Amino acid sequence: NNVDQDEKADLVFYHCYRGMVTADTQVYIERATGLDQGLALTNAKIKAGTGRTNHLVHITTCDEEWFPVKKRLLRACIALTKQVQDKSDHASEVTVQVDCLTFDRVLLFLEAEALGRAKDFNVDINQVELLLKGAPPPGG
Repeated sequence: NNVDQDEKADLVFYHCYRGMVTADTQVYIERATGLDQGLALTNAKIKAGTGRTNHLVHITTCDEEWFPVKKRLLRACIALTKQVQDKSDHASEVTVQVDCLTFDRVLLFLEAEALGRAKDFNVDINQVELLLKGAPPPGG
């Protein structure tokens, strides 16, 4: 994780969860809100602020999975125009009526498109109907 916040925002892709664990790797954990107060983390390091997040949209799917997605990838998504154009200092949030699996496939296509590989993106014919759920109806 050696890229500063401004560089992360400018990159089309930055997946800090992909990498190699070494003896110098630091892992930060925190207790999720709403958990039993009997759970205590000892000797936990507090991670410094993550910096700016206004280049992201936090998307929650209908099955309650959460995706931080770069606005840059979502420019083609007309239904998310409001979130993409949001100029606030923090990430905008939206819930979509698409399940996690379908939304993940849509993200894979958007990443392929951003890399100029959309024409090589293949979808199993059996998944086309499922992927249509990720597209708004005409005029809707």
